[in-house]
Amino acid sequence: MDLVTAAVLNHHGYERDGGCTNLEPAIGNELARIVGVSQDTVCRFFKKHFDCHANYRQACKDAKLLHWKLRFINKDFGARDLMPLIEDVAAAAAN
Repeated sequence: MDLVTAAVLNHHGYERDGGCTNLEPAIGNELARIVGVSQDTVCRFFKKHFDCHANYRQACKDAKLLHWKLRFINKDFGARDLMPLIEDVAAAAAN
């Protein structure tokens, strides 16, 4: 696991089966300072996993979405774990 991923998971209090205890978005320059990387490195993380920091901030407004995104980033899922996600997507599409 890379340092930025670890810092983001830690910031959100991520637990595989327990959700996230902190929905406040992490601030890029603070993450960079904490883990000792450049702001460009943090920007690349958000670009890779959320397309941009604005999308990340939006994901932080939805606890379930944020938890799923962090699970995928952390590669913390198996095939059977995907069924609830598929059901959530189907329910959202029906509304």
